[in-house]
Amino acid sequence: MKKILGIVLVGIFLCGNAFATKRVNITIKELVDNGYKLTHTDSRGDYLYLIFENGNDIYSCAGTHSGGFSCVHLTDGTK
Repeated sequence: MKKILGIVLVGIFLCGNAFATKRVNITIKELVDNGYKLTHTDSRGDYLYLIFENGNDIYSCAGTHSGGFSCVHLTDGTK
């Protein structure tokens, strides 16, 4: 039973990187200046979530107006 649990945990750790995001130091203005379009928005409480797309390349930004926004790079631009 311990071996099966170990195999399952190792599998989870190996698969975890498949959906990894990369935090980037980019502003919303820079995304727009580089041709990215705002495609989705959502708000929960004071937080605002923004999705920017340029072809297959996608960035997600989240934050507040008073605290600023943090962006992550979700894709590498390939299909």
